[in-house]
Amino acid sequence: LKCAVTDAMKRAARHFGERLGNALYIKGNSIRNAPIDNKTALDRLEKEENKIMFGDQTQLKAQLEEQQQQQQQQQAEQNG
Repeated sequence: LKCAVTDAMKRAARHFGERLGNALYIKGNSIRNAPIDNKTALDRLEKEENKIMFGDQTQLKAQLEEQQQQQQQQQAEQNG
């Protein structure tokens, strides 16, 4: 029954904008933390789509910085 209620609420939210209702189907979104308006929903969806397409940029940046630090340490060891 709980699942049916949740699905009905998501379908009802689509009447406020298709993207707003569809944003509720993204993992981590719920009725309590749903986007307030279509602009916010579009922004969230765009971020999620970019994560899927290009990966989590903050995580990738951290990995790149770590690799650079390791290279610098190796160069320092070789030089000194």
